[in-house]
Amino acid sequence: MAVDFLHSTQEGKNKPEEKKHGFFSMGKKKAVGVNLMTSEVLREASRAIVRRNIGLLVGSFVMALAIALAAYGVLFVWGAQEQKKVAVIRQELDSVDIEIAKMEKENANLIAFQNKLSVIKSLLDEHTTVLPFFNALEKNTLPEVFYSTLALADDGTVALAASTTSYTNVGRQLLAFQESKGFITSVQFSGIASSLDQQGDVIGVDFNVTLQIDPALFAVSPPQ
Repeated sequence: MAVDFLHSTQEGKNKPEEKKHGFFSMGKKKAVGVNLMTSEVLREASRAIVRRNIGLLVGSFVMALAIALAAYGVLFVWGAQEQKKVAVIRQELDSVDIEIAKMEKENANLIAFQNKLSVIKSLLDEHTTVLPFFNALEKNTLPEVFYSTLALADDGTVALAASTTSYTNVGRQLLAFQESKGFITSVQFSGIASSLDQQGDVIGVDFNVTLQIDPALFAVSPPQ
């Protein structure tokens, strides 16, 4: 009994000391191990979340940039096409303006031609002709007198721009008109002006002639 008690006591002294030492030692190791593992996991989870968020932000930015570039490209191409269309439309409008100008000019020429036809028709309707007038004018004009312009009015008035070589020829031409028969009813000279050479001699005389033609000269009997 005594031996057992001593043996137990000795074991008891040794064992509690080991248990005490082992308990605190294992307790500390377990507590430290759990805390370190939890902190590391949290840090890794935080890093993963941050990386994922950064990835999402970068991806979103890249996608937005790509969409913006695509939209800009579409707008650029569309704008270039629209500019080409506008240029084509402007060219077509210019062509239309040119055609309108041509048509207006042709229309003006047509109106002038119609007016001439109307005058000719009116002359034919009145059984008149200018051929007798030119024959009479040639017959009553001196060889030294020349005409540069001629205008015939509806009332039978004729305006002539004439020239000759001397004042004497001007007088002779006036007399020739006055003595004509069945040709004119009145004659008037105006605007008489001379041209001189270096010695002061007359080398030419210009003058205007106004004649009132006898209406009987234009009368033509209608065909039987």
